[in-house]
Amino acid sequence: DRGPRWVQTLEELQEVITPGLAHLQYLGQQKDHLSSLYEWTLHGLEIDTALTLPIAINLRLLKAAMRMVAALCECGPEVAAGLIRAGVQDKLFTLLFAEHMSSSLKLAAIKALDSTISCQEGVERLLGWQQEDEGREAERKTSSGYQQLINLMLGDQTVRVVTAATALVRKASLYETITTLQSTTDHIVETTQIPDLETEGKVETSGKTEDPDKAGVKDEEEEEDVAMDTAMSPLEQVQYSANMQDIETIINCLEELCTIVRDAVHIIAQPHPKAFPTSAVLTGHTTVGDPYPVIYHYFTTRRLLECLVVLVSSPSTAAHPGILTAIRDLMTQLMLTQKGLLYLASHYETVNVLIRILTQSTEYDREDSSMDTTAQDLGLKLIYHLQALQAIDQLQECINKGCITQGELDSAELLSTLHTMFSMTFTSLGRASVVHVLGLETNLTCLLAFVESTGDEDTDNNLRKSVCFKYACVLLLLTVQGSDNVDMLEKYAQRLLTVCEQAPEANPKLSDIKKWLQPVKGLTFDLSSICGLVELVKAGSDELDLNRLNTVGPSVTTSLRILKHLCCPPANAHCGQKDLKWNLSVIQLFSANAMEIFIIMLQKLGTALLHPWRRGHPHPGTQAAMVVAMVTSALAVVKTMLAELLGSGTVQFRDVRLLTSLLTLHTVLCSAPSTGTFIQETQRVQTDVIDVFLTFTQPPVTQKSDSEEALANTTWSMMLKEVLQYIMSAPEGFLGGLTMLSELLPLPLPMGARESLSPDDVMLALNNRKLWSAYLHLHSSDLQQVIKALAGSGCSQLQQLLKRVCWQMADLAAPTSLMVVRSLFDIVLESINSNEKGREESRPVDKPCSANTLRLLELVEDLMSQAPIKAPALHLLRSGSKCDEKYLDLLYYLCLLMNVVSDQQNHLQAQDCVVSIFQSLCDPDITLTSPESGASLLEQKMKANQTLQLANSLPGKEHLMSICTALLDHVSSEEQTFGTILQALRTIVMLSEHDYGFYTLKCALKKSNDSLYKLLKRLASTFNKDNADHLAVISTTFELLRVLLTIDEEMGAAVRTLVLSGGEMRELLNWSAEPDYPLHSLEKHLTECCKEDESLESLMEATVNLRQSIQASEEQELPKEAEEPTLPTPEQITDQFNSRAIYLVGDEYDERSVSPTFWLSSPPPEDADIEADMVKCDLIDMSQKFLNDFDLKAELEKDITTSTGAPTPPAKAARKRLNKPRVEPMVSWGGRGPVQRHGNAPMRGKGYSIYSRGMAFQSRPNDVFRQRKQNTSRPPSMHVDDFLAMEDHTGPPAKRNRQNESSDRGGGGGGGRGGFGRGRG
Repeated sequence: DRGPRWVQTLEELQEVITPGLAHLQYLGQQKDHLSSLYEWTLHGLEIDTALTLPIAINLRLLKAAMRMVAALCECGPEVAAGLIRAGVQDKLFTLLFAEHMSSSLKLAAIKALDSTISCQEGVERLLGWQQEDEGREAERKTSSGYQQLINLMLGDQTVRVVTAATALVRKASLYETITTLQSTTDHIVETTQIPDLETEGKVETSGKTEDPDKAGVKDEEEEEDVAMDTAMSPLEQVQYSANMQDIETIINCLEELCTIVRDAVHIIAQPHPKAFPTSAVLTGHTTVGDPYPVIYHYFTTRRLLECLVVLVSSPSTAAHPGILTAIRDLMTQLMLTQKGLLYLASHYETVNVLIRILTQSTEYDREDSSMDTTAQDLGLKLIYHLQALQAIDQLQECINKGCITQGELDSAELLSTLHTMFSMTFTSLGRASVVHVLGLETNLTCLLAFVESTGDEDTDNNLRKSVCFKYACVLLLLTVQGSDNVDMLEKYAQRLLTVCEQAPEANPKLSDIKKWLQPVKGLTFDLSSICGLVELVKAGSDELDLNRLNTVGPSVTTSLRILKHLCCPPANAHCGQKDLKWNLSVIQLFSANAMEIFIIMLQKLGTALLHPWRRGHPHPGTQAAMVVAMVTSALAVVKTMLAELLGSGTVQFRDVRLLTSLLTLHTVLCSAPSTGTFIQETQRVQTDVIDVFLTFTQPPVTQKSDSEEALANTTWSMMLKEVLQYIMSAPEGFLGGLTMLSELLPLPLPMGARESLSPDDVMLALNNRKLWSAYLHLHSSDLQQVIKALAGSGCSQLQQLLKRVCWQMADLAAPTSLMVVRSLFDIVLESINSNEKGREESRPVDKPCSANTLRLLELVEDLMSQAPIKAPALHLLRSGSKCDEKYLDLLYYLCLLMNVVSDQQNHLQAQDCVVSIFQSLCDPDITLTSPESGASLLEQKMKANQTLQLANSLPGKEHLMSICTALLDHVSSEEQTFGTILQALRTIVMLSEHDYGFYTLKCALKKSNDSLYKLLKRLASTFNKDNADHLAVISTTFELLRVLLTIDEEMGAAVRTLVLSGGEMRELLNWSAEPDYPLHSLEKHLTECCKEDESLESLMEATVNLRQSIQASEEQELPKEAEEPTLPTPEQITDQFNSRAIYLVGDEYDERSVSPTFWLSSPPPEDADIEADMVKCDLIDMSQKFLNDFDLKAELEKDITTSTGAPTPPAKAARKRLNKPRVEPMVSWGGRGPVQRHGNAPMRGKGYSIYSRGMAFQSRPNDVFRQRKQNTSRPPSMHVDDFLAMEDHTGPPAKRNRQNESSDRGGGGGGGRGGFGRGRG
């Protein structure tokens, strides 16, 4: 009788089914009872049976049976597989599609279905896959469970049912994604052929006899190929068969897996039964259950880690940057959580193989250092995280064995484990990994056991005297200092405070921990705590300076971290419903006047850091870490407040103090070295500052938002004005301000995309660029001032930044491009027209180029190769307006400058720049309106708008004629260098590729009809086979003459139809058959040289062919005079900007143009350039001349105070001076030579400092283990510097200095690095 009592029994059975089955399995009777449980569950899911019962009982039966499904599936894959084979999914789908089924029952059925796909067999049955005999291939059913779910979602269902079904579909899609990754990886392995290096070069006859003569001939024929193969790396010899579709599939799968691991709670977890899927929620949980065990079960089933090993080791995929980046992101996401680390640790064999592959470095890997660094960083991060997790597990095992209560505190196992954890903190990556792992879930418990009171006074005394206690205190302090995990603070803060209050004298580290945890005392960690935390920040900010940073900083940092946790939504908050508690927290912040407090705090930090930064003083590592932690948390909260305030567009924030303080902090903190202790933290600060500034870029929403007055009054305009003013405020703001401006501006077009962008996305990007152009136009005078002031700088890094900013601004729109080009042309004209001594007024260019003009021309040369700069430059040259007439003189000046003769290095470099500028102006490939961006003009020769492309990309007739004449005058001069002549010839050859340039060149040749003859004459008279430029000029000259006479078949008539006749060529060359004619002389020289050097044979053949072509053309009839080719009117510059390519898809786009290496790195300057730009000057003389009341010497001799506020002791200051590098001082006073340094030696080991442009951090200056008291009677050992000092002074150094050295080096008589010494008592 399965009536009401049976239903009640079924409901009660759910709670005991898991322990009951475990007991039955222990007894060996599990299989006997599973069939009964399956039958009861399936019987309860029968809709016909439920309809025969009373109304209340039938609902209880269905719900109890669905809960039984979930309970059985939680008992393991084997139990779940048996239930699935019994047909439970079909029963559940029957209930889902039954008539008059309530939403609550459908939600319960979907939840039961969700539990059935937690194992491999369940999810594959849902997807419709039937395993064949081999267990490899799969095929789909006619109507799978997946299709039924889709039909259910497309039907008339409530929003709660659709949301639950969507999560279920995404969960099944996750398994399909992993399966796709596995199958694609297998396909790549099968199609990648690696040559057998052991048998390479051997001839396999397979039992056949081969003719020795033929074999010898074959060896000779293949000798060259073998030599080429041996010059290639093994990776280059791999026959790569994987197509780009496989690579793209792998990248997409890895990115999808990373997204699901990060946002699993919002994507695949079933919603809470009482949750309603609204757009916003205030309180309560939106999901139920933990989705991560199922995810890691899928990963194990489909061998995810093994696939990653194959991808990072296979030559087909190991060097692909997209795959490496996707793998790094996925593994980093796994290491963020305790469950992810446990998953990796449970597959230690595969992970060890993965680590070995990632950390290995071969000679071929070093060719691409960026990818090699990415792989090695990931491998090291895996090592540190897993080793820290292993150490925690070992400590917990020792604690569980009772080592503390049994008095085995300083056992070798415990000390080794604790020392291993402490040793990992010596590096920045290791310290961050240890701190992160200790802050996860309950991992900190293993250290608390060594510091908490046991209740027994003797045991506690012994515990506090132990070495383990000291290790635990140091690790706890590092965790509290470096971890921003507020959940860990909420869980363990009170216990730590209790430890600190019970025995504060046991270890100084406990007092430091108490400072960091002071704000947590009595805190509730909810919205009601925000006002109190803001008050703590205010109280600490009032006393904040570098001298009191170690006293006030810890409480302020902890308060800011908690505020960030309470007020800033996580990165994946956008995936689910919007939680209104974040809005309420921002309201609480504004009500507590938090913005004003944060601004004051940031101002004080910036002011305190700016003075020592200017003077190049290093900051101790603890202070630097604390400042970075404070700034990072404060910026996150400020960004959240500004985003909430400015998001609507109706409210404006016009307090410029925030912007000025952030600009100062950006300059100080972001001038850190590219490698060092705090590189990742400082990069994050730079990103956070940029994000805060970007929150001000909100378009106005007023009715008259497009008016100039409305744009000028927006926060966007205010922010841009502050940045420009900061750049020009002081020299210290040049680099930082330009970097900020470059980070804010959009990158140049075209954008890169993996697939075609939608019209809405394209319109959004274009509107953003137009808004930037409009706001920059408002501040055009300030921008012109910036360009004018910095364009002549000799600092290579500053020049690189200025070029980047000019390119970005010009790429936005036509108005900004014209503004940038006008500014560049104005400063070049001003420099050329500057009146120097002895300059003739009638001819402004008659003397060598100055160094300032050279730097300006170098800037214009680099920018002119970009289409957004070239297009407005041509527009200004063609312009007929009076305001632009002065730019016509610039072309005239450049032509004159190129032909001024001088042997000064500045002038020779300036001529190179002028020729390069002309080459860019005459290059038809540099254009905005190329129909196929990236294709050359020759590849577009069949396009109908070819002439329009030429009109848009070439100067006008008169200007092109002036350029051609100047180039011909330059190549015909006997006093110009062959280097510039070579560039000029290449430009002339490029002009001859089309009729328009050829006709202009022909007219210029007739105008100066002896230019080519003079060039040939000079080449013949000064022939030198050892001069590479000379030979290159000869080769290019012959190529030019050949191109003038003939049309290349590759070029075709669609590009050029005009040629020079033989008579015209002979006239231009003053042709003669005399033996002393220049061409004959060159042929004679080359003939003699070819006897000794076979490499000149190709040049000799070109000479002979050219002579024969000219001689053969004597009998040809003269062609008719060709008509002058005409070009259409060029498009307006606005139309050219509007018609250019917005984005490129796939391989057409160069991903390097958007990489940080391309945009953020600056090439190191050459030593010659540095020496050329350095000018000796007398600083005292200058200060007396321009700063009457300024004592330069006194200012430079000032020193900052120590952290306690007292002046630096003389002995310590002397040691600092002695520890400086032994280099010649950059600033010296009259009569004083270099400082003599003897005695003390610089610190070794980990006591170094890192400097970069004044920003320096000392790593571990206060090492407690190196500064401990010596516990030995043995005298301290001497360093090699001590012996050198003894030789210089003919005596031993003083005892006091010896002790100071020992303290600095940490080389006392104790144990090894980080040890406690041999006499630890």
